[in-house]
Amino acid sequence: MIEKPCPNALMAGPLGDWLKDQAHVREDAKELSDNRLFKVCLFGIPTFAFLWILSPLPFDFMVMIGFFGAAAGYGWSQAPKSRAKKQVKHGINSAIAEAVGLHYEPDCAPGSAFTMAKHYKMLPKFDRSSFEDKWWGNVGGVDFCLHEAKLEERRGSGKHQHWVTTFQGVIMSITFRRRFQGTTMLVRDGTHKRLFGGAKDKIKIAGEHLQYCAMVDPRFEDAFDIYSNDPTEARYLVHPEYVERLIAVESSFGGQDIRTLFQGGELIIVLKAPNLFESGSIEAGEDRSRIERTIKQFGTLTDLANTLNEDYRTGEAHVMAAMMPSFGNKTAEPKKTAFSDPTQTAAAVATMGAMGALAGGVIGAPPPSTTPTPATPAPASPSPKAGGQPPLPPAAQFRRPGGFGRKGL
Repeated sequence: MIEKPCPNALMAGPLGDWLKDQAHVREDAKELSDNRLFKVCLFGIPTFAFLWILSPLPFDFMVMIGFFGAAAGYGWSQAPKSRAKKQVKHGINSAIAEAVGLHYEPDCAPGSAFTMAKHYKMLPKFDRSSFEDKWWGNVGGVDFCLHEAKLEERRGSGKHQHWVTTFQGVIMSITFRRRFQGTTMLVRDGTHKRLFGGAKDKIKIAGEHLQYCAMVDPRFEDAFDIYSNDPTEARYLVHPEYVERLIAVESSFGGQDIRTLFQGGELIIVLKAPNLFESGSIEAGEDRSRIERTIKQFGTLTDLANTLNEDYRTGEAHVMAAMMPSFGNKTAEPKKTAFSDPTQTAAAVATMGAMGALAGGVIGAPPPSTTPTPATPAPASPSPKAGGQPPLPPAAQFRRPGGFGRKGL
């Protein structure tokens, strides 16, 4: 578990000394920006007025020249302030990352998580992109990477052409210690709708056929949809506690439309959110509050990485106990099942271990006792002849009335 750094300790250490040295840099930047703004007004306004009166250019064209000229002039005047803020932000965020044993880059290229999210259509269409604030390293013994992305799409044509932001938020990847047997996606309710309403029964995405799976906990039926090519694994991965943590992260950032993907050995999380980790300010008096806010934002995400990952031994014990209570019952009559093959049994155990955190708890939980637990006899199934109902197969126990994908009907 990552210990969140103390803002007071950071300010009392090398970061505090460095920020004191940046005080005169910020003052110089403010003075230079003010001088530039004065020059823009002194020369820009008379020049535009002269062109407005004497130029034979059309009215619309003159308005366009005035708008772009004012924007360019203001941007040029504020450039020194922007550089100073970015420098302070780099210093503060690097100090926070170093304090928790991670790395930080203010500008970055998209990583494999972005490629995976785009491949599985977790991101909207875009024509240009930018990336910043990359944090990466090892969290609780597993690889962790997070960065912000801004995606924009060109709309309109000719003089009406403009850019629209289609996504602003965080893309995060957490590497699990065990590979998943299937592919599982958790998306917001209604992401994949049928023509006449309700969630689609099946979708084809990234060359894979995924089927709709009902939520284990009905409280989240109207919030999320699950699609997977391994429904049994999906129901253990998308545990109610897991969904609650995602909702908590979403609300803490004022974010929305959170999506997750379990694939291979990684969990990919995509979250729409406002611009985060903006610890740099041109005013030195705001440093402490911005450091506290950045630590809180970053800490919330690293806590998610810690709590969603798994401890293999703990997870295996919990899931084995929940799913196979009769394995130790030697008096039970042998029955040929999918687990009769030792190879398939080993694969099943590996699958259950990969679900440890969501079924068993947080990274760092103590290993279970090695003392063997006596098996208990499996409960007797009601006999159809005695008037009872035969037990449902495992898949049917989780299925809605009417089958998978019937939400909305």
